[in-house]
Amino acid sequence: MQLSLREAAQSWRATPQQTYQHLVAKLNREVAEGRYRFPPVFAIDVLGLCRNVQANAERIHKQVASDPELLARVQWLAGSSLYGDCGPFRTVVEMAQRLGPSLTREIVGHSVVTLYACGGPHYPTWRGQICSQSAGVGFACAALAREMDRGTDWAFAAGVLHDVGKAVMIQIMSAMPEGLAAPGEMARRLLETEHTRVARAVAMRQHLCGPLVCALSRHHDYDPRSDDDEPAAMVGLARRIWKATTGQAFGEDSNWPEVSGLGLTDYQVSRVIDQVTSLKPRLLALGGYLEEANPEATALAS
Repeated sequence: MQLSLREAAQSWRATPQQTYQHLVAKLNREVAEGRYRFPPVFAIDVLGLCRNVQANAERIHKQVASDPELLARVQWLAGSSLYGDCGPFRTVVEMAQRLGPSLTREIVGHSVVTLYACGGPHYPTWRGQICSQSAGVGFACAALAREMDRGTDWAFAAGVLHDVGKAVMIQIMSAMPEGLAAPGEMARRLLETEHTRVARAVAMRQHLCGPLVCALSRHHDYDPRSDDDEPAAMVGLARRIWKATTGQAFGEDSNWPEVSGLGLTDYQVSRVIDQVTSLKPRLLALGGYLEEANPEATALAS
């Protein structure tokens, strides 16, 4: 029997641990049955192509244009005030030429995450944080891959999708009274402790490539010296970089284990930090902008 929101809240107060376990069990069932929205294969391919926007602009546009909903989201975001009202853009090629590869990568990555993974009206603050951090970590992963001279097509996608486990959990919890009634600290605990396990289940169900499975499921639990864990270590370092851009000096953290494990120098990591720092104010604004606006109601060029 489906509980009402009031009954769910009363249940949380009466037996919090038992209800917590019940919610975990329901989440597991929903994930196992695929009752969530996740970026389709072509959208993940788009994220892979974004590692080199200049060379792949035509292919990116062709993939994006195959889904009118995604094309509309990209066009709406690219033409927003966040990017200087430079639009409207008819193609991704035009957008890349006028905004540059970095902003194009950011817009496409954000569009994929917000359209396919972060739907629903609930938990707006967490959704905004997930979206902003996803774009920042994606950019940092792409920059780290360049510093490491890696031609991988998974680095940007790994960063953008690294918190997709949380996004999937929020989707599912938003549809359940037990999830909506969960006290804030318990909901946060649930997201923090379960999201990598959920991400692994989702990645395996969606048949993602090995590096993406590793990055999504092990970015909190990896061996920075293991080649097998390189994707997770790169995301782990990218997350540190995102947090370091709050003003913490990199010199205090030059013993980050991922730096030597990935074969990077402090100078290379400092350079990536500077790049992410320059983007962070807009990325934070981007999360809030996407929460406040209604892209589906906006007229767009086709």
